[in-house]
Amino acid sequence: MFIPRQDISNQLFTTLFILFINFYASAQLVYKSALNNYKRQEYYICAPKFEKIADKYRSDSKKHKTYTESLKYAALSYYKLFEMEKSVSFFKKIDQLNLLSHYDLKIYIKALKYLQDSVELNTIKTKLLTVGLNNNEFKSLIKFFEKPHIANQFQYGFTISSCHWNSGKGEIAICPAANFPIITTRKLKTKLVNPIFAYDNNFYYSLSQLDSNANELKAFNLSEIKLNNNGHIGPIDFAESNNTFVLTQNNETNELKDNISKLGIYFLELKNEEFNRIQAYTYNSNNYNIGNAIFGKNDTIIYFASDMPGGYGGIDLYYSSFNGKNWSTPVNMGSAINTTENENFPFWFDGLFYFASDGHPGFGGLDIFCHDFKNQIVYNLGRPINSNWDDFSISFKKNNEEGFFCSNRNDRIDQFFNFEKLNIEINLNGSIDFDKNKNQSVFIELYNVTSKSRTKLFLEHNNEFNCQLVANQDYFLYSDLPNTDTLHFSTFGIHNDTTITKLLEEKKTPTITFQFVDAKNQKLLSDVIVEKKSNYEDLRIIGKSAIDGKIDFTNTNETNSKYYFSKIGYLNNSFELYTAENETNIVVEMTPISTGAKFILEDIYFDLDSFSLRPDSKLILDNLSNFIITNEIAVELSAHTDSRGSSDYNMNLSKLRAESCVKYLISIGVNPDLIFAKGYGETQLTNLCSDGVFCSENEHQKNRRTEIKILSVSKN
Repeated sequence: MFIPRQDISNQLFTTLFILFINFYASAQLVYKSALNNYKRQEYYICAPKFEKIADKYRSDSKKHKTYTESLKYAALSYYKLFEMEKSVSFFKKIDQLNLLSHYDLKIYIKALKYLQDSVELNTIKTKLLTVGLNNNEFKSLIKFFEKPHIANQFQYGFTISSCHWNSGKGEIAICPAANFPIITTRKLKTKLVNPIFAYDNNFYYSLSQLDSNANELKAFNLSEIKLNNNGHIGPIDFAESNNTFVLTQNNETNELKDNISKLGIYFLELKNEEFNRIQAYTYNSNNYNIGNAIFGKNDTIIYFASDMPGGYGGIDLYYSSFNGKNWSTPVNMGSAINTTENENFPFWFDGLFYFASDGHPGFGGLDIFCHDFKNQIVYNLGRPINSNWDDFSISFKKNNEEGFFCSNRNDRIDQFFNFEKLNIEINLNGSIDFDKNKNQSVFIELYNVTSKSRTKLFLEHNNEFNCQLVANQDYFLYSDLPNTDTLHFSTFGIHNDTTITKLLEEKKTPTITFQFVDAKNQKLLSDVIVEKKSNYEDLRIIGKSAIDGKIDFTNTNETNSKYYFSKIGYLNNSFELYTAENETNIVVEMTPISTGAKFILEDIYFDLDSFSLRPDSKLILDNLSNFIITNEIAVELSAHTDSRGSSDYNMNLSKLRAESCVKYLISIGVNPDLIFAKGYGETQLTNLCSDGVFCSENEHQKNRRTEIKILSVSKN
């Protein structure tokens, strides 16, 4: 049959149109299915789907929204699967379209840090430092380029090796406290027996233990206890004082949010080497995860990770106390530890708190950090323990010189590594330049800044002295001889047996002069008391200013000294002085006490998320009490926080801290009618570091302060 050309064209158009409609309809169905997988955290299933959809829409000149969304979800899904090369390739396509959101860029930077792609990272950093400075949301990403603050005791001081008992399937935690170390690992049986975790197409986690020879892992028997065997079981920790385990597992419930079973923590009692009951933690929830719990000091505190509402970011660390009957409401461990990102895998050892984080400055991925509660400092443990991949789940043996940690640095499979402190010998051989014939006794001391310990050294023949040093420490060496220099040195970065040679010789002794004047009329002030505190010297009085307002003394070339000034009728003042090699003249203005005057009370510290005063803070308050009593003034003592954390929480904490200070001052003799406590929380920030604005730790520190305001002045 003959068919006209026009009819053929119409039929061809109709056929192509139907195929076009079917193509997009099919792609949309796959896209919808992939989105459902993504919401259920089934990244292994949805990642290739999004990749396939993006490939289908690639030639569409209009760049259909489904195309850009598929690129994004493919990038994020492959990131979750640790396929960083694929993740980066999709992020680059989104970047070329100028469609990277703040969250996309954050994950892109993290993926590049995993791969150590310094070229692309520098490109992004340059953009952020130019364009991003006008956008607080993007400005906050600069923190991912900060260099880590390395813990002194870990810097270059350890060797590591992969544990021979790793299964090759993935291990994430160890419970070393029990007589039989318990490992949280992927299930060791076959797929025919155990279900597969759709997150990454791998087995769920379960518990195994090392055999007596520690040669291999074998199943840990919990058959007596009803556990959720269709989900994760582990990690686990053990309290020796009461034979109790705390276990993480998926909650068994029919009320699932987004079809995802949340993690909870459970307590197991061990009696006569058998588990006889399981008890759920009171605050488990079907709306958020609680897990990776460990026992803290005296086994009466648990620390755990959770993504519960009200935290600082993704996953935060919390603690809960046991009063003998019940566990307390979870308490967030605060902004010193938690960030806008993720903190996990807590571990308490020898008074220090260890955890993993991808929010504090690190090398890439999760790094292991140490929080020193006493000094309120968070340290990165440094290389070789940390790498550009995920490093987490540290635990120690009987001392802090060896233990285990987890990392996916090899083949991107989580596995355990041993770490052990380097055994090296470092000797100090020193001498001092002075005339021994003068029969002068010489005092030589070595001060360890890191451990805050002192060692007296004795002279041998030829004016020599020697002693043994410790690796990764900071030292000062000095003598009581006039005009003898103070030497500063360290043992960081030393990997082999080493001898360090030092000579104490005549030093330059420039004169430091403080001259005190009245801030209002520039009148010279005598009798100003000057106190000094240095890196290796406690606070001491060094003298008073003369009638010309001056006080002179020689500089001892210390790295850092702080001077405190006080005079009746004036606000206290202070000055920090670094090493000075030349004559230095400093004019210090003293502000007369007047109603409404304010000053910051420095060096007031509290334990984390606590309003209990630390002993060093009480010394400062002792001086404040003298100031109030001597000058017969009434003051307001106010406490302030930074903007991190909820405003209600910060307000309440600042109020309690102010009241704690006032209560102590009254207990040592301050008239309660002359001092008043006030908590301002985050309502009186001294800079622009409000909610959502990225700021450095130093900038936040300026807002965390205790302030004194003069309310009234005695007529006397």
